[in-house]
Amino acid sequence: GTRDGARAIVDASSQIELYNADLDCEPAEVGIHTLDPLEPDFRAPDHMLARVREATERLLDDGKFPFLLGGEHSLTSGAVAACK
Repeated sequence: GTRDGARAIVDASSQIELYNADLDCEPAEVGIHTLDPLEPDFRAPDHMLARVREATERLLDDGKFPFLLGGEHSLTSGAVAACK
């Protein structure tokens, strides 16, 4: 299911090539931080969207570039709302 998607991507990431020929560098050298997964809020979809939006806003406020992996695709709107 989608709940395990992000963990599967992170687990598989140790098997990818870090060097990017188009950029002629290793983008990971800039620095990548993986946050702990957000706990689901099962009350209603809008509560979970708010949780995603708030988490994304905190990253943006810290000058970070958020990159979301896995999970239910409808949650993307929470992150997009924060970036808007």
